[in-house]
Amino acid sequence: GGLFGLECRRRAAKPSRPPAQVPVRVEPRCQQGASILYKQLKMRLLDVVREDVVWYVDVDVVAGAPVGPLVAAALAAFRDPATTLAAYDEAAVTADAHDRTRLLREPYHGGVFFAHRTRSARCLRAWGARVAAAIPAHGRAVKRSSIRDQPLLAATIREGACVVAPLPPATLSKPSRSTIEGGRYAVLNHLSRSSRLKGKRNMHNLTRAHLARLGADLLGVRGARGNWWAAPAACAPRGGDGGGDAGEALVLGC
Repeated sequence: GGLFGLECRRRAAKPSRPPAQVPVRVEPRCQQGASILYKQLKMRLLDVVREDVVWYVDVDVVAGAPVGPLVAAALAAFRDPATTLAAYDEAAVTADAHDRTRLLREPYHGGVFFAHRTRSARCLRAWGARVAAAIPAHGRAVKRSSIRDQPLLAATIREGACVVAPLPPATLSKPSRSTIEGGRYAVLNHLSRSSRLKGKRNMHNLTRAHLARLGADLLGVRGARGNWWAAPAACAPRGGDGGGDAGEALVLGC
């Protein structure tokens, strides 16, 4: 199928075979930099992508092995007519979570999922509606972590709008000392800039040496690139829109 990139602005330099870019316009009155504004994009996938089954992957999830078996498992999950979304059980892929109560509030990983053209539409609309309703409650000062989409997905599941089939947990990993030291990476590897990617001051005992090796193994980052995990975000919005023609852009409001 096609490869699509949902971006907050067009890049100055494009790769030789770029994905199709979907420009995004954020209303000027909304505070820039609030990640929840852009997380609405994944709930709008079916507005811009026409394939029967769509695989959504956050930009900080990196492939470390062939993805074919994972895709096959997701397609098999949709053979059950009740399935509306295929996603990861958070507890199964975050066994070393220090805050176990978070796993109860956020039972499913929101950064990777498979959606079905007809069956997932109601689920994604209901999830997106909960996010959109939560944003005005925080006013214009929407902080980076004040609204999380995973608990809102859980609420959407409880109300019956989504029926989730779990993806194989062994195919998604978060960095750990053992996986990095042994070079044992999963099909997908979540490199979120959370406590795991904060150098020596983290609760998972990942040192700068671990993070340097992780970058070299999965991202090809070596030598002079230095502390790649602490680099500024590459997609920082400017002004009130994300580039592209307003008529063809997805519009995000607050």
